[in-house]
Amino acid sequence: MDWKFTRKNHLYLAVSPSIDRGSRYSTVPVVFQGQTFDAGLVTQGNLRAHLYAPGYQYDIIRRKRGHLGIAFQIDLF
Repeated sequence: MDWKFTRKNHLYLAVSPSIDRGSRYSTVPVVFQGQTFDAGLVTQGNLRAHLYAPGYQYDIIRRKRGHLGIAFQIDLF
């Protein structure tokens, strides 16, 4: 979403979902909370998250074919 509240000033919000799945084969023994897991085990994990990025942009040059601006953005994951 982009809100242009004056000719050269913008406030925007970008939202992006992130889904990642993976598995890993262990080649060395792993110690976790005092318990030892042997090598050769397969671990699996899932990550489902959203990235929120609010920001501000000031356009130094604004033309029909494009613009040159300075942006400030915070990425919240």
